[in-house]
Amino acid sequence: ILVNNVPHGSVSREIFWSDVTGKWERCIVYTPPGYMKNSEAYPVLYLQHGMWGNEFDWTLKGNLLGIMDSLLRAGAVREMVVIMPDNCPGRPTSEEEKANATTGEWEANFATFMAEAESEYRISAEPAQRAIAGLSMGGYHTMRVSYVLDGQFEYVAMFSPATFVHNAPTRPRVFWLAIGTEDFLWESFQE
Repeated sequence: ILVNNVPHGSVSREIFWSDVTGKWERCIVYTPPGYMKNSEAYPVLYLQHGMWGNEFDWTLKGNLLGIMDSLLRAGAVREMVVIMPDNCPGRPTSEEEKANATTGEWEANFATFMAEAESEYRISAEPAQRAIAGLSMGGYHTMRVSYVLDGQFEYVAMFSPATFVHNAPTRPRVFWLAIGTEDFLWESFQE
């Protein structure tokens, strides 16, 4: 759903080869209005979907385009590039692979993924200009990636992450965890 009377950003789909997974990987990229008209480097948010989802979830189910355009118009956020990867490495094809989505393969692939994104888009490589966030399984990946690549993200956010918060990164400016008391994962966070 697009909001009328606001400048609109663009959404594109990217496909890239991963030497880590040995497969083609996919992502959706949001660029803000005016991105094509200048040469500046933008802050970046890596936004990861939940279990059984894919790279389209934040745009098709979450209305990211309409939300970002409206927030930008209201001055509530800075212009940024939002990259939504398919964080199920190699897109699992069997039920066994789907059930084993936390093998660490995605974390190993993420540095390569970031380098690819930085070579294709004008996004900053400075940790102060990088954020990573995720929902459910994407929250798990967010916690793991921010720990494995400690110091690479100043902003880390997890929404109902499918994990306990252990091995957290040591250096982010903002480390945010959101989970509701009615969430089935709530109990695991009370231990």
